[in-house]
Amino acid sequence: DYRAGEFDTSFLERRLAALIPGRAPISREELAAALLAVLAEQRRESEKRAAASGDPWSPWNELNCWRMNEDGFQDIPLSEGEARFSLRVFPRADASLRVQFPTGVAEIAQHADTAFLDGVKLQASAIWDGGQIVNFQDGATRTLEFADPLAPPTAAEESGGTLTAPMPGRIVQVLVEKGARVRRGAPLVILEAMKMEYTITDPADGTIAAVCYAPGAVVQEGTELIAFGE
Repeated sequence: DYRAGEFDTSFLERRLAALIPGRAPISREELAAALLAVLAEQRRESEKRAAASGDPWSPWNELNCWRMNEDGFQDIPLSEGEARFSLRVFPRADASLRVQFPTGVAEIAQHADTAFLDGVKLQASAIWDGGQIVNFQDGATRTLEFADPLAPPTAAEESGGTLTAPMPGRIVQVLVEKGARVRRGAPLVILEAMKMEYTITDPADGTIAAVCYAPGAVVQEGTELIAFGE
């Protein structure tokens, strides 16, 4: 258009996509930084659950992916728009990680606040932002999503006015009582299922109308645990 003399004040708007280079494919360094942000958030949440439980030193509060007869691992699903990235993480006793990236296997080690990818200092960094991971590298940012496959539903449907068990399990702790005012996201019940503890949170601001079960009760999936009032 420019060579043909066909330019005006709308030239940039019409040709913006062609004039600005597209985003480069995500690098292994950026995925590694995002992974470390997810693992750091998991550690924070695990420490909070341990502190709120009756047995803070329980091995079920550990995040070492221990298995009896094989290497323990955890799959971390990340996405950016329509792109999906699955990272398989094998924690080691020395706190290093062996990671299966989409492009192959690499080693991650951390010393103080510095991370190394295959022995080279990691240049990318990332922060956790409520389910999203914001990556920084070379002055540019990009945002990834983390879909935790083990995250329980925040509770039953908001419109139903009840909170139900997302899976069969045993109630370890009830963190609220009848009449309490609660805010969206507040922890309400800790449920033990499949040898792990899950914190079920409040779906909306409101008042606790009834607590249906006490700690120690065994409940089935869909069982009403808490009723909400106006």
